[in-house]
Amino acid sequence: MPCAEHVQRRGDRSIGLRLVCIDAQHGLAGHETTVAMLQATQFAPMPMLVRVRDNDPALIGRALDAGADGVIVPMIENAAGALRAAQACRYPPAGKRSWGPIRAALHDPGYDLERANNEVLCVIQVETREGVENVDAILATEGIDAVYVGPNDLGVSYKVGPTGDPTNPQHLAAIATILDACLRHDVNPGIHCGTVDAARRWIDERLSHDQRRQRCPVYAERGRGCPPRAARPRR
Repeated sequence: MPCAEHVQRRGDRSIGLRLVCIDAQHGLAGHETTVAMLQATQFAPMPMLVRVRDNDPALIGRALDAGADGVIVPMIENAAGALRAAQACRYPPAGKRSWGPIRAALHDPGYDLERANNEVLCVIQVETREGVENVDAILATEGIDAVYVGPNDLGVSYKVGPTGDPTNPQHLAAIATILDACLRHDVNPGIHCGTVDAARRWIDERLSHDQRRQRCPVYAERGRGCPPRAARPRR
């Protein structure tokens, strides 16, 4: 729902959400509404992400300039696409983002290249057969903080149909391949869930992975070395 009041309520600490995502890919929010939604949650303790509609540096930079803490970039199918997304999130020399943090730096005199690069969260979506086949190369790319599995597009790619609650063995095997790669490359996994039962099932699956990993990384954390949002200056 493209509504600043709606997202402000979701950002309330008492609700217990670990992040809030504004969907600019399949959602109805335009750029002006996205900015208003980001403004409505400027005091929220969790990160605010924007899912952009394409792996376009201009779209990624615009979302970050507007004050998003990070982006979710859809349809990453190879290492070149992953590198393009990661570099679009960061200023030189780590990336190719253009300087123009019109709102990101508002009321924040300490905003600079190094801190912006360290704090940004680059989340990519692996959601096609080609992406699964290239997942190790994708996750080996510098600057990828997390993977968000899109089960609907993944189901379409494997010709089993779109669903947020996969049951087809081939579909589940593809998701397991992504999760196993996340373990190997120390990248946080996440997945879109169509039902509460699906969410519980993937939480259980995640815990089994974490036990093998001997630690419990939380996908909704701000990424490697990033401070909690509540500690950051007002924007």
